[in-house]
Amino acid sequence: MTYGFAPSRVFHATAILLLAALATFSPAAAATAEPTPAPPSGPVAPDPMPGPGFEVQEPAEGRFFGSNTGIVIAGTATPGYTVDVLSQGSTLCSLPVESSGDWSCERSLPNGAVELVVRERDGGEVTGEEERTVRVLGAPLVHGSSVFMTRGPVSGTAQPGATVSVRLTGPTTDTTQRCGSADAGGVWTCALTGAEGKYQVRATQTWATTGDDSSDASAPLNVVIDRTAPAAPTVTAPRSGSRIDAGPVEFAGTGEEGAAVEVIAAGRMLCAAFVAGGRWSCVAQAGEGEVTATAQQIDGADNRSASSAPVAVRIGGSAPSATPTPRPTRPAPAPAPAPAPSSPAPVTPLPEATPDGQGVFPPPGTEPPRSDWNAPTRYASALPTLSRMGEPTLWLLGAGAALAFVVFVALPLRLLARAIAPRLPRRPVARLTGRNRIRGVDDDDAVLNPWVVASSVVVGAAALAALASGVEGEVRYLRLVAAIAVGLVVLNVVGIALPARLLGGRAEVGFRLAPTFLLLGAASALLTRWWGIEPPVVIGVLLAAVLGSGIDRRRRGLIGLTQVGSSAAVAVLAWVVDDALVPSAGFWGSLAGEALATVTMAGLSAVVVLLLPVATLPGRAIFDWSPVVWAGTTIAAVTVAAIVLASAVTFPLATVVGSALGFGLLALAVWSWLRWVDPQEA
Repeated sequence: MTYGFAPSRVFHATAILLLAALATFSPAAAATAEPTPAPPSGPVAPDPMPGPGFEVQEPAEGRFFGSNTGIVIAGTATPGYTVDVLSQGSTLCSLPVESSGDWSCERSLPNGAVELVVRERDGGEVTGEEERTVRVLGAPLVHGSSVFMTRGPVSGTAQPGATVSVRLTGPTTDTTQRCGSADAGGVWTCALTGAEGKYQVRATQTWATTGDDSSDASAPLNVVIDRTAPAAPTVTAPRSGSRIDAGPVEFAGTGEEGAAVEVIAAGRMLCAAFVAGGRWSCVAQAGEGEVTATAQQIDGADNRSASSAPVAVRIGGSAPSATPTPRPTRPAPAPAPAPAPSSPAPVTPLPEATPDGQGVFPPPGTEPPRSDWNAPTRYASALPTLSRMGEPTLWLLGAGAALAFVVFVALPLRLLARAIAPRLPRRPVARLTGRNRIRGVDDDDAVLNPWVVASSVVVGAAALAALASGVEGEVRYLRLVAAIAVGLVVLNVVGIALPARLLGGRAEVGFRLAPTFLLLGAASALLTRWWGIEPPVVIGVLLAAVLGSGIDRRRRGLIGLTQVGSSAAVAVLAWVVDDALVPSAGFWGSLAGEALATVTMAGLSAVVVLLLPVATLPGRAIFDWSPVVWAGTTIAAVTVAAIVLASAVTFPLATVVGSALGFGLLALAVWSWLRWVDPQEA
């Protein structure tokens, strides 16, 4: 078979082959050609799966946390990305997202409404953002060592303005007390009302900023409530009546284990020590002179004992040193394991082993702060308890003091006053109320407003009473002055003004300030400080009733008797209430306790002064009306006053009785001279 080729077909095929070759090797084709990938040298990773998406799952919006620690922020995001958690411009945590897409971080947050910002980012590019606001309030703190002894008050720190509650748990007790609010410094105080015994105390707090939710409870604190005063210590050296060469004097004796013993002379502490092994000793810097010292001991709960028998020592050299030996520091017990703090509430720095106002020195770091408005003073706890009323020796003491007052002071003073009165010029008396003002003085001519004068006198008397009990440069003593002023006003209104106005009538009774009583208050403050008397002697009478001439002798006597009875009744009532409320804590609790103590001390002191049968005092009106009624009232009232005031652990009973006897003899001598040697012609 013969095959032939047509020229046209050969030409067309050649042209097509040439065009294909040019297209294959042209520069454009070479530029777009992809190289053949090299075979992988290892296992091939699978393509990434799409993530679960960015989401904040914890915490929920508005959630409350009762602790500042262990707060978890968690959610999901794109694997390989980064999640940042921020609050108030600060980064709390920054973490890569796991392959599962989950992420979480645990952080501590401060109290309050805390705003959280959570961001997802890929490198520097933010790919997602969510916000959450949570409420946080951690547990408050309770001050105290592993075993804390107290008469009732406990304290601690919390969020300023938060309301603190305390749970008291014992063998037969499980109660919760509402303790009031923490002050601006975060300090709170609470008076435990449980009976004496061992308890555990936990504190919680609520805060308006975070709603009505309560914080977690604080770590438990073991508390021993002890309100029983220890027995008086004994002083075994030096012996009373001995002579000692000039130089330091070592006092020694026995006492209650762990108690603090203070040696006191003339109202000053000479030295102090703690009882170890049942014995104590301390060295006092003293010079030449006669020193009469007593010892008192204060247990770990701040209960103060009665004074020991006095020890009189004759020392060669100069007068006893006015610079006492520094008080010792109570050794700190082994600390209990402290849990991690749950609240960043500001904590007031605590002083290092400084006196707490009654000579007790808690372990360093456990004593409550004393420089805030809520801190108690020793003024309110100076009164003896009602439980001592059952002691027969106190009634014998009171009755003896009342008889001595009548025989050595009141009756001789009346004789002396009646003998001197005719020899003194009469002067007009300025009065404060109504028609009883001085005639001829126009209101426009008054130099000072009577209310301004009265307020100044009350504040001055309150300051004197506070000084008598001892003050320090702390704001709590401003509260003490205010409490004393309140007590003085209550006493003068209820004990003096109301009885006179109710029985005498508005038209026949006026009132005036009695500056003599203010001078007596200043003198009593000085003597109280000098002798170290507790409770302090407070002269609370500032107002005197001026009775019109239309009131007869019997009505005058009844008005005077009612004034004395009202003053005594309100003083005893305040004592009963104060005994029931002790211990008190917080600003208002301390203010009430101090005001009640003022009414008691000032009221009973006022009764003693008012019963003096001289001048325009109620005692004279009662005596002029009925000497028998006056004698019975005086013995009864002064007996009670002596039980409360003269039974104080540092009351210089022998000195007072000796001074009263000396005054009585001097008054009788002067009266005899004026009556028989130099009589005044009628």
